[in-house]
Amino acid sequence: SEVSVLLNVKKGTQQFYVEPIADKTILDSSFSPVCYVNTGLETSFSVRDTSIAAVVDGKIVLKKVGETNIDFVQNGNEFWEPAFATTTLKVVKSDQIITFEDIENQTFGAKPVVLNATTTSGLPVNFEISNHEIGVILGDSLFIRNSGETKILAIQPGNDQYNSASASINLVVEKAAQSIVSKLPDTIIFENQVIFADIESTSGLKVDIVSSDHEIVKVLSDSLKIIAPGIVTLTLIQSGNSNYLPVEVSTKLVIIKSLIISKMGEMEFSLFPNPSKGKVNLNVAGISDNPFEVRIFNSTGKEILYFKTINQESCIDLSSQPSGLYYMMVKTINHKWTQKIMIAR
Repeated sequence: SEVSVLLNVKKGTQQFYVEPIADKTILDSSFSPVCYVNTGLETSFSVRDTSIAAVVDGKIVLKKVGETNIDFVQNGNEFWEPAFATTTLKVVKSDQIITFEDIENQTFGAKPVVLNATTTSGLPVNFEISNHEIGVILGDSLFIRNSGETKILAIQPGNDQYNSASASINLVVEKAAQSIVSKLPDTIIFENQVIFADIESTSGLKVDIVSSDHEIVKVLSDSLKIIAPGIVTLTLIQSGNSNYLPVEVSTKLVIIKSLIISKMGEMEFSLFPNPSKGKVNLNVAGISDNPFEVRIFNSTGKEILYFKTINQESCIDLSSQPSGLYYMMVKTINHKWTQKIMIAR
């Protein structure tokens, strides 16, 4: 006898394997997700939110920042049931890098400095300074206000494709040098007078004056009181401030009498200027038929100059001699006259 049995054969179940997709940046290239089923049948995929990404020629092309799902399907066949799987696609902003060019140390009073920074995104960069007392920035130009040290920031705020980025450099503004300008004469004829001290600094800051001998020149605020003939050293001091370095210079001031006059018999001798920078005028008044001798000695007693003359005016040139005290002796047949000469430079 025969027995009939009903055999029901069902389609098999497929198992999907989908490799998780790491976060993508908006600038990443198109890619193909990794997925397959255990049957080896061909799979397909689609993007749920096509404003974030789209499938083009079998690859996922990124369009904007956001998050969506990728759906995978295998439609099955006469032997296998359809299979489905889903994974997440997250598209994030891309990082950008700022390259900020260092600037050399600046000096107070320097011209504006052009700042230079670029980004890998090509987006424009904004600049900020940490301490506005030291400088201000207009556009890409840095204007120095005071000396000191601070930071300058280069900032790119980002956009829908790029994250924000920043970079910084140090700014050092050093104190500026200054100089002192004196318009005082080298030599002043003594008249027991008060003169204006025509002295100023290039910074415009007040200059202090110190006299080496208050019995010859006394400092009165911005004036000098001439008290007696002689030689003084004036020390000119500007102590500086937060923006300027200090400076100190010295200058010599020679105070002379207008004339030194002496008589020898019927003859009158005058010597000027004394002190002198090197040249002294000897004038003779009176009548003499005979020449007279002139000798100059240094402070050690060594004779350095000798001549005879009958001229009423003679220029004694001691420019080649060092500064110091010298002695002049004028000798006629009947008389001898000695006078000190001060050479000061």
